Amino acid sequence: MWQLVIFLAALGLVITLVLVMCGKGWFSAIAVVLSNYVLGLGSLWLINYAAQWTSFTLPVNSATLGAAGILGLPGTLLCGGIKLFIPI
Repeated sequence: MWQLVIFLAALGLVITLVLVMCGKGWFSAIAVVLSNYVLGLGSLWLINYAAQWTSFTLPVNSATLGAAGILGLPGTLLCGGIKLFIPI
């Protein structure tokens, strides 16, 4: 579990550094990474909150938090698509 947390933190740092090298400033690069994490976590919460009406839930575990946190809303949609089309 701790290896995944360290990996996700390192990946967030790499994304920040890549954005800085592409011409964005430090503040805007960090803001992009943090906003992806917030949007990903918020969308997971919203999907699980709406589960009482839709009966569709996504587990909040390290895999879904990692995908939703790094990719933002597309990561949440990716997790939902995987759950719909590849039943486990």
